[in-house]
Amino acid sequence: MAAVAVAGFFVNLLVLVVGGTLKFASIENSLQKSFTAALTAHRREIDIEVEQVRRDVGETVSAIRQKITEIELYTRDNFVRRESFYEVTKGLADAVKTIGDKLENRMERLDGKLDRLAERNKRRDDRDGGGAA
Repeated sequence: MAAVAVAGFFVNLLVLVVGGTLKFASIENSLQKSFTAALTAHRREIDIEVEQVRRDVGETVSAIRQKITEIELYTRDNFVRRESFYEVTKGLADAVKTIGDKLENRMERLDGKLDRLAERNKRRDDRDGGGAA
C-alpha cells in the first residue's frame, strides 16, 4: 500500500508538472500574442507619426523654397545693380548740369535785357528830365 501511495504521489506530481508546464506554455503564448499585437500597434503609430513629420518637413522646405523665390523676385524687381545705378546717377548729373547751363544762359540773356531796358529808361529820363529842367 505504501508503494501504491508513493506511486500515486509520483503520478500526481507528474500530472502537476506536465499541467503546470502546459499552463505556462499557454501563458507564454498569450503574452507573446499580446506583446506582438502591442508592438504592431506601436509600429503603426510610429509609422503614422513619422509620415506626419516627413510631410510637415516637406511642407516647411517647400514653403522656404517659395519664400526664397519671392525674395529673389522682389529683389530683382525693386533693387538695381551697381553698374545700372552708376549709369542712372551719371545721367541725372548730366541732366542737372544741362538744366543749370540753360538756366545760366537764360539768366544772362535776362540780365542783358534788363540792362538794355535800364539803359533805355535812363536815356529817356535824361532826355525827359534834361529838357524839363
